[in-house]
Amino acid sequence: MKTDLPAAARHPFYRQLNKLLREHVFDDFVGLQCASFYAETMGRAGVAAGDLFPIAFDGLTKSAL
Repeated sequence: MKTDLPAAARHPFYRQLNKLLREHVFDDFVGLQCASFYAETMGRAGVAAGDLFPIAFDGLTKSAL
């Protein structure tokens, strides 16, 4: 789906955090750590475990303000 809306500016902190997480293959690491909790018949949840960390981290930092 393509829109004509401009892309939002990205905060330098999150740009650097995402770079570090990619360099250290964080998504794969977290996925392996969580694999034992996935249901055999249904697999993992809709959101990958590696994606949940930045979402939770963002929520924690914003709620602390």
